[in-house]
Amino acid sequence: MTTRPRDRAGTIDVLVVDDDFMVARVHRTFAERVEPFRVVGVAHTGGQAIEAVDALRPDLVLLDLYLPDLFGLDVIPRLRTAGHDCDVMVISAAQEADTVRGAVRRGVVDYLLKPFDFEDLRPRLERYAAQRGRLLSTVVRGQADVDRVLAGAVVPAPAPPCPRA
Repeated sequence: MTTRPRDRAGTIDVLVVDDDFMVARVHRTFAERVEPFRVVGVAHTGGQAIEAVDALRPDLVLLDLYLPDLFGLDVIPRLRTAGHDCDVMVISAAQEADTVRGAVRRGVVDYLLKPFDFEDLRPRLERYAAQRGRLLSTVVRGQADVDRVLAGAVVPAPAPPCPRA
């Protein structure tokens, strides 16, 4: 597990969790290219992820599912049991419908399939930052306020390709 001290205000602190050191490095580089994200640590196992969240208190965990000691989705309830309320974005090659449903049930904020490039991750991080900002800054006085905050949480499905004549 590698870490970096917290020293900037107004950032979204990120923990990258991936068992492959090179993939973790790429994810770290991608995340750090998007303002206001800053990677504060990298973990390579589920156990390290839990320890790192406890020590670093990240706002967002980029979580691979195929870890050597735990299935990534099993990390999430352990974080919640320990009292951590960080958000989790799954980044994995796992594309089974049951796995995706399990991630949604556990409250993940997004799910990105590997392999991907920077232009696949960037808009997801930007959308997360905007949604987080709305959640942190909104005063709820009624349903309209709730609707405004949650409006950005729904990701529209891509339009099907137009049939050719």
